[in-house]
Amino acid sequence: MDIEIRKIKNAGTEDEYLILRATKACDIGNYLVFDELSSASDTASGKLRHLYIFPSQPLSEGDFIWLYTHKQGIYDTHKNTSGTITHKFYWGVGHAIWKTEGDKVYLVHYNEWVVKTIEEEG
Repeated sequence: MDIEIRKIKNAGTEDEYLILRATKACDIGNYLVFDELSSASDTASGKLRHLYIFPSQPLSEGDFIWLYTHKQGIYDTHKNTSGTITHKFYWGVGHAIWKTEGDKVYLVHYNEWVVKTIEEEG
């Protein structure tokens, strides 16, 4: 994958955000993230809660992605002293989602998808 998970900053607070970093030039629009509740054992709990599909946005190698979970906002960027860019996205869940040690974040790369609106038969 061309994106790596760095860390969750300010977990459990209104200022919580996920930090990702591009290891190669790519488009963040080919990625999504979701979270999973922690379980009592090392096995997956299967309790997937929130899904965020990134919009198309080209990234350069070394760019950072901040995904604010609680806050709502409009896509924004700022230039870093290293010459890279931080891209800020807003999930807008309305609350922090990583509150318990052991909660997991999944980063998924995809290049195809199908969307169908389900229609009632009748």
